Amino acid sequence: MSYDQKVPPLSTEKLNFYKPQRLIPYSSTPGFIQDFNFPTRPLKYLDTLNRRYGDCFLIGGKKSPLVCLSNPKAIEAVFTADPELFDVASGHEYLQFILRENSILRHDGASHKRIRKLLTPAYQSMYHQYTYGQLIYDVTRQLTAQWRVGQPFLVNSSMREISLQVILRILFGLDEVERLNQFQSQFMAMINSVDFAIDSFDFWSYIPESLGQKIRQKMGVLSPWEQFSEQLQKTDQLILDEIQERRKQGNVHGKDVLTLLMSIRDDVGQTIMTEQELRDALMDIIVGAQALPLSLTWVLYWIHHSPEIHYKLRCELESIGELFNPQKICQLPYFNAICQESFRIYPVNNIFLRKLKAPLEIMGHHFEAGTILMPCEYLTHRREDLYPEPNCFKPERFLERKFSRYEYFPFGGGHRSCMGMLFVKTQIKLVIATILSHFQLAIINRDPVRPIHRGLFSLGSPSDLWMVCN
Repeated sequence: MSYDQKVPPLSTEKLNFYKPQRLIPYSSTPGFIQDFNFPTRPLKYLDTLNRRYGDCFLIGGKKSPLVCLSNPKAIEAVFTADPELFDVASGHEYLQFILRENSILRHDGASHKRIRKLLTPAYQSMYHQYTYGQLIYDVTRQLTAQWRVGQPFLVNSSMREISLQVILRILFGLDEVERLNQFQSQFMAMINSVDFAIDSFDFWSYIPESLGQKIRQKMGVLSPWEQFSEQLQKTDQLILDEIQERRKQGNVHGKDVLTLLMSIRDDVGQTIMTEQELRDALMDIIVGAQALPLSLTWVLYWIHHSPEIHYKLRCELESIGELFNPQKICQLPYFNAICQESFRIYPVNNIFLRKLKAPLEIMGHHFEAGTILMPCEYLTHRREDLYPEPNCFKPERFLERKFSRYEYFPFGGGHRSCMGMLFVKTQIKLVIATILSHFQLAIINRDPVRPIHRGLFSLGSPSDLWMVCN
């Protein structure tokens, strides 16, 4: 049977999770090969299946079959359906090694609504450019001051350092240099360890479990997962120590996110969030913020990849005057279009899984309870009927028309859209504007930057980008 032949769906005795009224195409490639292809070269694999099977197809082997959807009408059907139809939390099982018990991603229904309601004020404060705009500027200036004319630097690392320090100061305050360095060192160790552990996952997943256990026992503390577990425990304890110290001192007057969360009271004046809930909420924000350096790297790349785009953006930034003005920067139309186009081409997280708890019909397909749906932003964002020349970077497309929330959804959609969306957009614009106002940069890569499989946010991670100050 050829690789691209359309065949009837697998027997429901083998895959008892959907009963289609219309046939859904899927690859005849053996399941274990599909299970290897998707995590190791996800974007190329999605492109291949999309070309052969269209905008609705099965992906993965028998162990983890998904229904991939990229038609805007199908996306709308998923995003506007009753939230009670879905078990979204189980779709994040692949992240449970880092998500804590009270993580919002591990909850559905009433508990999810409660956590989201508690966290909303914190996220609103984070993206308020008046509150943290100057902090973002100061951190960016301080860390980019290390750049030297004519000396190449790795953009990915610089953006990670800037993003981490910004988020730590927003979450914890941390005005003392010694305390900030302690937090930054520990969180960087934890982030590096989780990236290392995930990058090794593909190797371990294709070794028989019995053999894998023997190898891990021999490796002991050298095992990537053991190293990550140790760093995660240290990070947990660091956060809990900070919470306990603040409660002991009664410090509830700061402007940081932790202070805001600790100040939330119920109707009788009692603290609502436990120490574990506070820790888990902060960890959620920090884990989510790891998308920032990836997005910053892509935006810097696209700006400097095209001299015309670079020139237009500099002219727009100069039009607001010499003083750093967060509000005006965030309202610049061409700058906003550049960011939107960067999110379109390589969204950081291309997968939003939703497991059905009850039957649902989508565009003629009847899916039974247990079906796992995957609205795929990467493929939707590359539909030629929506985005002509989809592989080309063209910010103007976002100035010429407005796309619906089912045609463009880099931060998810429906009742599970990303709470940190506005913060991500704000920080990217302010960091990039600060850099461009003080430096003339040039790309010096020998090889083109490309999306690679790397770490926690792996599908659209940029390969190493080297630049130099001129």
